[in-house]
Order: sequence, then C-alpha cells, then structure tokens
Amino acid sequence: MRKLTSAISTGALALALAACGGHVGVDNASGIVPWLGQPGASWIAADGTAAASCNATDVSIPPKLQKWGGVWHDQATGMVGVQNNGPTACEISPPTAIHAMRDGNDLAAITVPADFAARPVLLPPGDAVYVGVAIDNGCTSPQVTSDAFSFEFPGTGTITVSPAVLDVQCGGALNDFEDSGLATAPTTGEAALQASITTPPSSVSGKATTTYQVTLTNPTNADISLSNCPAYQEGIKGEAASNRVFQLNCGGAGSVIHAHDTVTFQIKLPPFAHSGGSGMTTSTGG
Repeated sequence: MRKLTSAISTGALALALAACGGHVGVDNASGIVPWLGQPGASWIAADGTAAASCNATDVSIPPKLQKWGGVWHDQATGMVGVQNNGPTACEISPPTAIHAMRDGNDLAAITVPADFAARPVLLPPGDAVYVGVAIDNGCTSPQVTSDAFSFEFPGTGTITVSPAVLDVQCGGALNDFEDSGLATAPTTGEAALQASITTPPSSVSGKATTTYQVTLTNPTNADISLSNCPAYQEGIKGEAASNRVFQLNCGGAGSVIHAHDTVTFQIKLPPFAHSGGSGMTTSTGG
C-alpha cells in the first residue's frame, strides 16, 4: 500500500473533449454522479477535429522547466518540461527514444516502457508536459556521467537538453509523462470549469478498484453545457500500467453545470500491476 498525493490539471479541459456515449442518473441518496466506466476516446479538440502533433518549431524545453539530480525511490532522476509556444493546441506523444550523452556520444540505454505508447497529451498554448527519467542504481559499472539528454518525440522531432548531468552507468527508463497544468485557465465555457479531488483515497495497492470523487465547479455567471463531454486521464505517478482514460458521466449530471454550482462525480481507478510508483494524478481533459 502506498500513500497518495493528489493533483488535478484543468488547463486543457475545453480543448480535450469527446462525446458522451451513454449515461446513468445521479444517485439520489448521495447526490454523486455514478462512475460511467466508459473508456475515453482519443483526445479531440472542442470543434470535433483531431489535434495536430506539436511542431518542432513550436515546442521547447526552457531552462526553468529542467531539473536534474533529483531522487525518486533511491533512483537519480531528471525531469524536463516540453512547452507549447505556438498559438494553438497541439498533441505530443511520449518519446520513443531517449539518449543519455556525453560529448555527443551515447552513454547508456534509457528505455521507454511500452505502457507509455498510448499516452499522448494535449497541450494548449503555454502548457507543458513533464517528461521524467529514473536512473537505475546498484550496478558495478564504473561511473559514467552525462552532459546532455536527447528526446525523440514521434511526429514532433528530437529535442536535446544540455547541460543534463546524471550518473547513467546503470541505465534507466522513462518514468513520467504528464500534463504540467501550466497553461492559463480560460474564463468561459467548459475550459473555465475548476476540478478538485474531494475524497482522495489514503492509499492504493493496485490489486483492487480504488474509488474516489472529483468535483467540477462552475465559477462563472453562465451555465456551462457538458454536451461536449470531457474525458479524464488518471493514474499513479511512476506507474505506467495504472494510467487510464475514461469519459465523465456527463449525461448523469444533466449535461450542464449551472452558474456558480458544483457537480461531484464518482471516479474509479481499476486494478493494475504496479512497479513501485506513488502519487495519484487525475487530469480532466488532456
């Protein structure tokens, strides 16, 4: 069992909508909208068109979004934020290859677990996706220290970061790929909805379904329609196998959140095979 911390990103809510394909009503006894359990569709824009892949000229890894030499479960870590500097939202997929380098030469194998392949993130302008690597320890190889890392993003291109100093002699793997929530929250429509985990579970084992609640709040002076129903991505940080995408039960909420009102949804995280991560993340939109 692992202690959970909770974080929600709402910056992409209006830009990551998919149609609700059925619903059940509000539980009259509790006022909670039951979990729908319907897998979410691929992320699409609010106008119903698929988001284009981020162009290499529109994304960057600024120095303020880089952190090297952290520690996670006794592993050395590196984290970068790939930011969308373009005028429109775009979709970026996890890197298919990561290279730890020194003087332009590859030093160690940084693997990308297959679980990450189906986890693209939709980036509104100004938003960023965090990409993390964890370096193995305990091997007997002589110390080898990187001075740069390169990340190959499918459909986008390769971004190289330097300096990027880590001891990489034992190899490592991608261990995180999630929306940062850095984008400025829009003030109207679905994108203005504010999300919070109202009953976070204290722990999760991965062996059984975890149930919690997420509340959406409409802070505006106008009703917000949920006819374009947002999906959400949930998972445990560092646990690629736990990441799932589901539709909210928008029909169960009456497909509208009235001005200055809130609606609470039951959310479930199905069982998964865990590898030692911790920290729950739930991102509406995406």
